[in-house]
Amino acid sequence: MDLIKEGIGKLSLVSKLNLYKYFNKLINNIIMEINEFVQNFAEQFDDTPIEEFAAQTHFRDLDEWSSFLALAIMAMVKSEYDVAITADEMRKANTIQELYETVQKHL
Repeated sequence: MDLIKEGIGKLSLVSKLNLYKYFNKLINNIIMEINEFVQNFAEQFDDTPIEEFAAQTHFRDLDEWSSFLALAIMAMVKSEYDVAITADEMRKANTIQELYETVQKHL
């Protein structure tokens, strides 16, 4: 960590600003990606209000959750992200965020 601080300390102000912009954009892309994933996840549900969905939503606690929806989510992940998650991976995820992280590991 000290090497990183030392290296950043040697950068010009313009380079530091560019580095800041780069990481800010990267973070914003990650946030946008999780929000897109939550949206795609929510679209699989017919009766649950969109407001019920967030990255930290425990999806199995939703009234509408079923094994059919688990299969629909797995199909959505394959279609949207070209990732085939296993039933075991689906079972291990408790929140939408955890499922998103599982998908990210396959990319």
